[in-house]
Amino acid sequence: MKKGMLLLLSIIMILLLSGCNQTQDTNPNEPAGVSFESLRLLAAEHPELDFGISRHDGQRTIRDFAITEDGNLLLLELSAKVYEYSLKGELLGSYDFGFDEKGLTAYMFTCDNQGNFYFIDGHNCLIIKADRIGILNTASLGEKSIITEPGLIKSISALEENILIVAATSPDDFLTYTYKLDVSGDNAICITEPQVGIELGNGLSYKNELITNEDGGLTSGTAVTIYENGVEKNKFEVHSRNNFIVGLNIYGLTQSGGYFARIFEFLADGNTAQETFVILDDRGKVISICDGFLKNDDLIRGYNDNTFVLRFEADGITVFPLLELFTTNEDESWFK
Repeated sequence: MKKGMLLLLSIIMILLLSGCNQTQDTNPNEPAGVSFESLRLLAAEHPELDFGISRHDGQRTIRDFAITEDGNLLLLELSAKVYEYSLKGELLGSYDFGFDEKGLTAYMFTCDNQGNFYFIDGHNCLIIKADRIGILNTASLGEKSIITEPGLIKSISALEENILIVAATSPDDFLTYTYKLDVSGDNAICITEPQVGIELGNGLSYKNELITNEDGGLTSGTAVTIYENGVEKNKFEVHSRNNFIVGLNIYGLTQSGGYFARIFEFLADGNTAQETFVILDDRGKVISICDGFLKNDDLIRGYNDNTFVLRFEADGITVFPLLELFTTNEDESWFK
């Protein structure tokens, strides 16, 4: 029983990390707006990059990535430089913002279509705006932004210059909300009412809630609510025939109105954790089981109407479309 509880806690940690690594504002089934498809950077060919582990927190030094409108890859090293690479993997530039000298930090970032970068500074509770030359502005996270704790931010994306879409967990009810922030001034101001759930794009967002028994324990099901512009649009349940469901993440929309998702289960033997990529229809029925999987330190980000994964390999990193993980197989679905 103790072993089972440890495995369950591990699953929950994976879910939290996956949420932190995920941007949900894109559709992985739509053609990309740029020619970027995939890129592999080898450590032996790129000595400028630190492919190792940060002494600060024991996580990867390469902390985040973004893709520009013209298809260049941007890599952020924790509280340090941003590196820019062409579609062929050529180093186009490195940008040093002097975070350490200025008493600033940066662990998550995004870019807009005007050449600006936006960084989350968790130490000082700031959003930092910069371009390739230097820092342009800092906006404080506080009561006006509603998001008062940067550590609860799960993802950021730029809707346009100075307007960010931020998904964050509320410390009041521990639900995830999507916020629209104006970061043009001294304070990051929330300019619309927060929407429940994680954004999927096109005004849609979703919330996932585990179905528990009378004692609060896990069951075979989870309930998903889809919102459109903050109003409930659809609600469905996903159940496993034999296993306990401990989580569900949606990564994007299919062309037919369904969903690309990952379901986390705790097998009936009480000792085995399992994750499965699936394609759901608009009623929540699992119509395809997929072969893909994610590693614990994979980063998932959405740019230019596509969703990408940054994966750390033994000899470097690879960035590729998330859709590659949704290759279907012939296995019979055990979900209902």
